[in-house]
Amino acid sequence: MAFKAGRDEWLVHPFVRSAIAVYAAAVLVIYLPALPALMALSGTQFLADLLLRYVMPASYLLFWLFLVRKAGLRWYDPLLWLIYPLFYMAFVVIRGKMSGFYPYPFIDVGALGYSRALLNAGGVMVILVVLGALAVVIGRLSAHQAERI
Repeated sequence: MAFKAGRDEWLVHPFVRSAIAVYAAAVLVIYLPALPALMALSGTQFLADLLLRYVMPASYLLFWLFLVRKAGLRWYDPLLWLIYPLFYMAFVVIRGKMSGFYPYPFIDVGALGYSRALLNAGGVMVILVVLGALAVVIGRLSAHQAERI
């Protein structure tokens, strides 16, 4: 993604890269305090968890912060960035209803009921909007700094 150009330009557009940064930040903000206590991982599971939920999100955030062009982010972009998580949550709930498996305990409709699971999903969406607004602020500040140089 760092070097794509031409017809794949949308992959490197600040809108897309910033959305990914928000999702990565959400993994850190939501996962770190909530989920490790629920799972006792060891060996390769622990290593995979460490790489997927700590190293990769933090690495992407550093990449985004220091190397991604952020000019052109708009104040309503965080709302557009909710499209993917909303579809994902709907997919998880539908699939969970059919299979009985929910990948995250905070949206486990079987254990929590629909009202609590939807309330939790709404909390995730609020976190995503706040992180998205922060990304837009950082993007606008960094673009403003780049103009001054």
